[in-house]
Amino acid sequence: MKKLTVLKLFLFFVMFSISGMTFFGADEAEITGNVVRYTETGIVSYVISGNTIELSDGRRVRLLGINAPEVGEKCYYDAKTILQTFVEGKHIMMESDVDDTDLYNSLLRYIYVERNGRTFFVNKAMISGGYANSYIIEPNERYLSEFNYARYLAQQAATGCIWQK
Repeated sequence: MKKLTVLKLFLFFVMFSISGMTFFGADEAEITGNVVRYTETGIVSYVISGNTIELSDGRRVRLLGINAPEVGEKCYYDAKTILQTFVEGKHIMMESDVDDTDLYNSLLRYIYVERNGRTFFVNKAMISGGYANSYIIEPNERYLSEFNYARYLAQQAATGCIWQK
């Protein structure tokens, strides 16, 4: 089963690479007109789950505004694999919101990565692709409407593992 899932994910990315299309869509600054403030950067050494990463300096980062399946839940492997494809071993830019850390002392951040000369919003891509749900906790609401709209579109199109029928 895992081999089939990996094959499907591989074919998915090959299709988009060949066609010149992008899974991510336009970057957030283009969509909202917001000025993205990258306050930190890092290199991702390990993807823990579909919404948590570890940086090469040991800091743990929880992606703000999303909730991906946990270990043992449907789509956990798919969400983790997609996030690995997006960020593992890559240089990322991070943007904070109101809260700096969660209860477990993980940094709470919006994550961006450069791909083919463009900046892509990883948190939103996880939602748009159907590998995470929008999960907004006050007061971290900077991208509330964008995330909820991305979830709506993914759900309507039955995109990704979470919304497949």
